[in-house]
Amino acid sequence: MKTNLVIKLLIFSFLTGVYSCGDDPGKEKRKEKAIESLNENIGEKFNIENFIDTSGAQVKLDFTRSDITIVDFWFNDCPPCNEEMSQFEDLIKGKDKKITIISISVSGYEFWKKLFIDKNTRYTFLTTSIPNWQHLNLRSNDDPRLKHAISSDRLNELTTKLHVSFFPAYFVIAKDGIIKARPISAVEYIKQEL
Repeated sequence: MKTNLVIKLLIFSFLTGVYSCGDDPGKEKRKEKAIESLNENIGEKFNIENFIDTSGAQVKLDFTRSDITIVDFWFNDCPPCNEEMSQFEDLIKGKDKKITIISISVSGYEFWKKLFIDKNTRYTFLTTSIPNWQHLNLRSNDDPRLKHAISSDRLNELTTKLHVSFFPAYFVIAKDGIIKARPISAVEYIKQEL
């Protein structure tokens, strides 16, 4: 278990620019800022809206279904995002009253939707139907003709409102919509809390 956490921290370090080859005077500052961002927004109301499902229908988040909800922000080509999500089914299946995960993709809608249609073996974990694991997409105002891999407007919103500086980004939400925690790893958090 500790080896997995070390690997995740190394991936986290790489994605946030904390780990780099050679002498980098800004490395420590970036690392501190990334770690500090995990303390931001705790105790505040979760205030991101405008989500759609695979059919394109508007969806409102419901935090009252379980004791806790983990909101998981991710994007298609994020190895640590996919590695974590591939473990969710085993961790939460049959625990509907205790935990719900809402995985919200910041990828462009068309890029994200293809994962459910093409049945790419790399993403088979997304197609398993589990009542306490919901898959949504951030509805973007980007021009769909530009075919952005990641919605730039919503990524900016996540950065400014929720201080998201790396992915995957997790928010543990209580039934009242208040952010309780921001773990680096949802898998490790679930293992410790349930």
